[in-house]
Amino acid sequence: AGVLAANLKLMLVRLPTLLDLGVQPLSGPSRVLLCGEADFSYAAALCATQRGAIEVTATAFEEEMELHERYPRAAEALARVRAAGARCDFGVDARELSRRYPSEEWDRVVFNLPQAPPEPRRRNQIQRQRALLRDFCAAAASVLSRDGQIWVTLLAGQGGTRLDPNQRAIGDSWQVQLAAAQAGLLLVSALEADLGPLA
Repeated sequence: AGVLAANLKLMLVRLPTLLDLGVQPLSGPSRVLLCGEADFSYAAALCATQRGAIEVTATAFEEEMELHERYPRAAEALARVRAAGARCDFGVDARELSRRYPSEEWDRVVFNLPQAPPEPRRRNQIQRQRALLRDFCAAAASVLSRDGQIWVTLLAGQGGTRLDPNQRAIGDSWQVQLAAAQAGLLLVSALEADLGPLA
């Protein structure tokens, strides 16, 4: 839990004029897409705190059977998410959201702790993480409502922003601002996020 307390929650929005930003928390009925949910603990916590105030679609990269094998705690969390009326989709690649959801839009798209699977024998693994962020930003932008927000949570130092509590050389980071800009998005906020209660 100590490591998780240093995470950063990054908010990205479509690139408008700066006067147009007006970033506010979502209010009223809103649609939220959660990507890469792993054990679905974040989805369960979100559904419990929002109690039907938002419409949640929670996704996992793995198919459901594989998910249960990989994350034994997922069954309990999934039961809570489904009981709250949220939609759970499996086999969803966060880099191809418009292909999976061609006619849907969300007010907030969330990806907590994205991680490209390791490729043994490949020397520069950081390039794969950057590509994942870049591709996710583009995919999320394609299913984002006009005034929507994209939230990404990274470990301290991974993002490469000045707001990171652990500063790294830009070449040693995932370069989230560049990934956002390539998708026509603007990084407007970076906040510390305590994910400890989800552990």
